[in-house]
Amino acid sequence: MLITYVPNSHVESVLTALFAQGAGSIGEYSECHFSVDGVGTFKGSDNSNPAIGQKGNRQSVSEQRIELVFPSYIESTIISTLKTTHPYEEVAYSVLSLNNKNENVGSGMIGEISEPLNEMEFLKI
Repeated sequence: MLITYVPNSHVESVLTALFAQGAGSIGEYSECHFSVDGVGTFKGSDNSNPAIGQKGNRQSVSEQRIELVFPSYIESTIISTLKTTHPYEEVAYSVLSLNNKNENVGSGMIGEISEPLNEMEFLKI
């Protein structure tokens, strides 16, 4: 799952690019994401080249926190697309692993036992 912060002025273009690369697909649904409004702050160093504001001055920007799922095999494409379409020189993002990679596959079993067992006895089988 990708979590990133995008200025409101660029949300649609970033989402469109990420969706085009395969992010945001859940089962029979595409272009799925979650977002919440917030305010991001940053202060560029003397060596920075900020897209918004001026280096050396703290800047506050109305942003959206965006969360999207994607298959792990396209992670490098998703990160590359994010960095290409995001307006900031340094893009803040996190990638989280989801444990429910394939909800149709699990480690469960179906069967019958001859007599009732408590949990610990059952786990010893």
